[in-house]
Amino acid sequence: MAEIEYGGIKLGGSKLLLIIPLVTTLGGGLWAGFEFYKDYTDMKEQIQSYVAPDLSEFDKNLAVLHEDMKIVKETVVVFKEEILIIRDGLTEQVDYMRDTKHDLREDLVRMEKILDKVENDIDKVEDDSQALMDRTKSDARSMIDDANNRFNDKVSGMEGYVKRELGYLEKNMNEKLTKALDNPLAN
Repeated sequence: MAEIEYGGIKLGGSKLLLIIPLVTTLGGGLWAGFEFYKDYTDMKEQIQSYVAPDLSEFDKNLAVLHEDMKIVKETVVVFKEEILIIRDGLTEQVDYMRDTKHDLREDLVRMEKILDKVENDIDKVEDDSQALMDRTKSDARSMIDDANNRFNDKVSGMEGYVKRELGYLEKNMNEKLTKALDNPLAN
């Protein structure tokens, strides 16, 4: 980017874009000053050669203008009163809207607090539900384990009973078989 340094001050492209309008403004101001001076010297010549005109017609026009000004002043007073009434109405409307805005803001804050409470309640219900599910699973596992243990105990008891009965039958059968073998004529 182009830079210009003058008097220890460096000016970059964007600053140059600010200086260009400033320089052209100064140039325009000088030109206007010269034109003003030229007009001043022309007017000075005209003023020195000035002859006072007849102002009687001007005085008549001034009197008519003065009457017109009275009417304009009265109209301005009426408009001023209407503007004040409109301003007061607008002030009331602005106050009403400001109050409404504050009420809405308070309602939104209140609703936000309610939503936060509902979210917290939902979180609590979810936590309670999860804890209940965990307890239910644990209780179900315990019940299943207890039932399984009782079933195993019953099966073990049945096995013992069946073994005892089989042992008793086997012993009884052995005795009868031994008795029949010992005495083949007894049957």
